[in-house]
Amino acid sequence: MFKLEKGFTYSMPAHFGGGKFDQEVKLTQKATTMVISYETEEKLLENHIPEVFELLAPEVQVIFSEFREINWMLGGHYNLIDVSVPVRFNGKKDELDGK
Repeated sequence: MFKLEKGFTYSMPAHFGGGKFDQEVKLTQKATTMVISYETEEKLLENHIPEVFELLAPEVQVIFSEFREINWMLGGHYNLIDVSVPVRFNGKKDELDGK
């Protein structure tokens, strides 16, 4: 079972790891990102967009990012995957474009 340790710093969810954080050390990390964009069928894509949004283009963007040697995670790493489409929020008062 995971237990928090006294004197350790946990900057992310605790199960990512912890350690003695040295504030004098420069923050460093290595990152690699890959992006793939593609066009798809508008009607099929609209089936996955909540009704409060308007699809601006039938495009999907997939971004994979890998972060390594992160000193504030004691040399640890993590990966992120983002899947997005261009949309517009049409609210009662506000309108906002985003992904």
